[in-house]
Amino acid sequence: DDVVREHVADGMRVYLCFLGPLDQDKPWVAQGVEAQVSWLRRVWRLFFEGDGDTPRVADVAPTRPELEILHKAIAKVSGDIERLALNTAISALHVATRDLAQHGTRARSVLEPLAQLVAPFAPHLGEELWAKGLGHADGISFARWPKHDEELARDAVIRMGVQVLGKTRGEIEVSPDADEATAMELALADPGVRRLIEGKAIAKVIYRPGKILN
Repeated sequence: DDVVREHVADGMRVYLCFLGPLDQDKPWVAQGVEAQVSWLRRVWRLFFEGDGDTPRVADVAPTRPELEILHKAIAKVSGDIERLALNTAISALHVATRDLAQHGTRARSVLEPLAQLVAPFAPHLGEELWAKGLGHADGISFARWPKHDEELARDAVIRMGVQVLGKTRGEIEVSPDADEATAMELALADPGVRRLIEGKAIAKVIYRPGKILN
């Protein structure tokens, strides 16, 4: 009750979800609640001017980067909720909030689904965003859960470890669906990898796009 009085119910709720896996013991650190309340304030400022209650949401077209941030968040949060990995779902929302703030996002088509992603963890805030920020008369719980677009949710470039004899010896940046020849060319350009195989015949290559090059 003391924590709720000081940090509001949503702050308490988000912190409990963020502590870690539900089936593990976790230490209570009061500063952690303050950090989550700070995140909730940042979410608020995406929908309203400053810390006030004047809506800043607009019916404007979203940019491609904004859509990619949103759809990656939808995919991650949706999957994590199904697995009850609530802490990593909230971490993904932290990232999405930061990145959308950097883009100065105002597009309704981006902020509306974001409010839905926040609502399971901060239901009071979610309802305020839905009603005051977005102008909806019906509760946020009645809205259909957003679905992600696979293309928008996929990283254009990923970092992938390169193994030699089963040990990671380098790292490459590559498209998730790059072919083996492209991945090998990048790997051979890495000095650490090149040094280990120089002058030797490669007997076998194991390549799974987006996952491993051995």
